[in-house]
Amino acid sequence: MSELPPSGEESLVLTLSDEELELFFAESREQLAELERILLSLESAAPLSSSSSSPAAAAGEPDDRAVVDRLFRAAHTLKGNAALAGFRAVANLTHAMESVFAAVRDGRATLRGNRYLIDLLLRTADVVNRLLSPSAPPSANGAVNGGGEENGPMPPRGEAAPAAVVTQLLDQLEAAVATPPGTAPASPAAAASDAAPGASRAAAIPAATLTPDQGGTVTADHASPSSNLIRVDVHVLDTLMDLVGELVIDRNRLALLASRGAPGEQAVHELPQLASHLSRLTGELQTAVMQLRMVPVETLFRKLPRLVRETARVTGKEVRLEMSGGETELDRSLVEALHEPVLHLIRNAIDHGIEDAGARQRAGKPPAGLISLRAYHREGSFYLEVSDDGRGIDPEAIRQAAVVKGELSPEAAARLSDHEAIQLLFRPGFSTRQEVTEISGRGVGLDVVRQTVERLNGSLDVESTPGVGTTFRLRLPLTLAIIRSLLVEAAGVAVAIPLAYVVEAVRADRERLATVRGKPMLRHRDHVLPVVRLRDWWAGSWGRPVDGERAPTAAGLPAAAEAGLPAVIVRGGRQEVALLVDALLVEEEVVIKPLGRFLGDLPGLAGTALLGDGRIALILDVPAYLAKHVAPLPVR
Repeated sequence: MSELPPSGEESLVLTLSDEELELFFAESREQLAELERILLSLESAAPLSSSSSSPAAAAGEPDDRAVVDRLFRAAHTLKGNAALAGFRAVANLTHAMESVFAAVRDGRATLRGNRYLIDLLLRTADVVNRLLSPSAPPSANGAVNGGGEENGPMPPRGEAAPAAVVTQLLDQLEAAVATPPGTAPASPAAAASDAAPGASRAAAIPAATLTPDQGGTVTADHASPSSNLIRVDVHVLDTLMDLVGELVIDRNRLALLASRGAPGEQAVHELPQLASHLSRLTGELQTAVMQLRMVPVETLFRKLPRLVRETARVTGKEVRLEMSGGETELDRSLVEALHEPVLHLIRNAIDHGIEDAGARQRAGKPPAGLISLRAYHREGSFYLEVSDDGRGIDPEAIRQAAVVKGELSPEAAARLSDHEAIQLLFRPGFSTRQEVTEISGRGVGLDVVRQTVERLNGSLDVESTPGVGTTFRLRLPLTLAIIRSLLVEAAGVAVAIPLAYVVEAVRADRERLATVRGKPMLRHRDHVLPVVRLRDWWAGSWGRPVDGERAPTAAGLPAAAEAGLPAVIVRGGRQEVALLVDALLVEEEVVIKPLGRFLGDLPGLAGTALLGDGRIALILDVPAYLAKHVAPLPVR
């Protein structure tokens, strides 16, 4: 297997602008994702037969040839683009991958079920992914557009460099193609030892400063930077153009009315029609613009099979992954924000939930555990369920861990319901693991998952049955740009409370208000809820009420009861609180605007919104506000 020639068509290097480079990175990541998806699907299938001398037969089923052709085309496209952009190391690696796929297509190598070769190709794709990172130094690829020294100094011993990694992978890929079908080298090292020495290749691949993971291998970089580019259906652009055209017509109609000084009767007749038409146009325009930001959650799903594969291998477990609802659409920024929470939930499910094969067989389960993801829309929200069929969550083990860690007394732990015990898993630093592993055990994760979801104006619930499995259910708004809110007034300030957190609104009359241990509470159905007077948040200095209390004092309750103030019951996480406000205004969609540098760090505020009457409304960040201003009730 040879490298790309130093001259000729492949040696042409283009000078790319920043925008063209960004497009190159985005397209290359798409090709790599396609390669990875196909390879993972082939890994779980039965090995291809190599008994036939026919290349078509050696390729297996009739559709196998088409699958290999797709792999070949993806590698070929990557190679050509990388060579033109001056990424010489990437071009060499993808050229080697292309040769492997050509060998499979010709019947000289097998791929389906060949875990060794697939693992080698996946590791090669990982290195390519890192070399294609916009943050990678030019020396990693032979400086972009052809610069860079080809024989620069190598890093000190012990600091692995991509030059060495690339050389090793090239040797292993060549050896894999040279190995007869059905035979795999005992190890990557064996493959490298059977290949030609790599010294000549090292000269063609510049030394670099990127450091692969421990062990000299590079794992999948699932956190690769997202592109600022987004693909738009031309029909959506046509719709936008039509809507803008209608807006221009309405603008001209308004200008004509103003220039004529239209008499009252004519204005009364035309303005309502114009306002109605503008309302329809803005609604359609809002929908079209929001649609531009919507992407299928498949963009998140496609990264997960590799994660499941690697985590299962580290833990020594057999795990299957099933995903449904990949076509469900969500705001692109939310899809990107979901990346880390979903990765943690899946790792957690494999490490904590799924049993090893022996334990599963003793429990009457199949040896391979099942992780399932399901995305769907319901009642104007996006839902994502992450489920496993593992051992489930043991509330008693959580109670014992809480006692051992000194977080609860034995008596308090015993009084916890199973649901309350499970909620302890979301406390920072809490873990039932006695030992720390590469995957988990440090108590870092579920609390961050919930905080991330709530920061996105969403919620996280968990359902679990011991011995059966666990389901985490994430709920998010479809977009963060526009939210439907309940507008209230407190101390003359308009406040928008996202409806996602509003349970209901009631009157705080004498029958409902009470004092428990000197703290004001509101009786609501079968519960007693803490009371917070929203106006106290800014009646004095920000975050420090005039009376020094986080809630109205017991002495202040009669006045509130006399006035019959509205109370908005909100839920943040698992905590429900009654917010006393001066007045309920209206439900309205508001456009979120950033707070700016003066109020940006104020806990409890998510942003501002300009209302139709010209006032500025503060948008309440309910989880952050409750965490800052409402002390949780102690467990007794």
